[in-house]
Amino acid sequence: MNVKKTKMMVLNGKVKEPITLRGEKIDVEDSFPYLGVSIKTQQSSSGEEVATRIAKAIRVFKSLYHPLWKRKQVSVKTKMAIYRAAVLPVLLYGSETWVLSVKESGRLEVFQMKCLRQILGITKFEHQRNEDIRAKAEQCTVGELVTRSRLRWLGHVVRMAEGRLPPRLLFGRIEGVSKTGRPVGRWRDMIQADLKKRKVTSWYNIVQDRAKWRKIVHGGSEVSRIRGERVRENEKKQDTTVEDSGGPDLTCPKCGKEYRARRSWFNKHVEECGKSAGGGWSCPKCGKQYKSKAGGWYQKHIDNCGSSQLNSIG
Repeated sequence: MNVKKTKMMVLNGKVKEPITLRGEKIDVEDSFPYLGVSIKTQQSSSGEEVATRIAKAIRVFKSLYHPLWKRKQVSVKTKMAIYRAAVLPVLLYGSETWVLSVKESGRLEVFQMKCLRQILGITKFEHQRNEDIRAKAEQCTVGELVTRSRLRWLGHVVRMAEGRLPPRLLFGRIEGVSKTGRPVGRWRDMIQADLKKRKVTSWYNIVQDRAKWRKIVHGGSEVSRIRGERVRENEKKQDTTVEDSGGPDLTCPKCGKEYRARRSWFNKHVEECGKSAGGGWSCPKCGKQYKSKAGGWYQKHIDNCGSSQLNSIG
């Protein structure tokens, strides 16, 4: 037995005298990793565990930046498949036992959105909504993935024999008086919130049927549908605006060219309209040449061109 590698943990108590082995003192630890999950002596939130999983997922994601995410030759579908197979399992390892707060859920979602933006090549300066980015990547939120893992583990626990430890901890109660103040969030509370989202009441009988419970875990057609209605509504609005417009919406004041609801192309045309191939500027009506727009003579000619001819005709 190696004394240097031996550690000790005390639950619900304190060690008055240090324990020695062959004249060497055994260290007392408050927490230690076991099978990738941190075991602690005192009850606490999942904030430290979430921070650890995010740090490990960042290392995995950065290791694939140059060989995969940066390459434009690789399709987005292939990148997302590798992201789900390599990054998400590292991020969500042990998530079926997490008791998350709003802050911790937000940190997980921020990490995923950064990954999706790099995979799709979308920067923050493009001002695209998170819903649109998830729709393009066909990826649901991290909160939905955590909910699925918790409900999946709930089904395993309920189907276990009654004498086993997990069902006893789930349905058992601790006697005694609790401390004053708001109670600490429990895993059972998270499960009740997840079942409320799924609109499930008599879940205990449904758990026994694996096929029905699998549909509840994945949320049915409404929750698992990734492409949001908002994206389709925007596409329909764009189509209706083009169809409903009976005539052109924008007309160039110089040459009279008509544009239909594409202001970016219209503005570019107005800036370039009348510019000749030699570098100067020519009137689109009579063809008179100007070297530059300095002094406002070119614009003045454009505004008055054709009016003298109409007066002479009249």
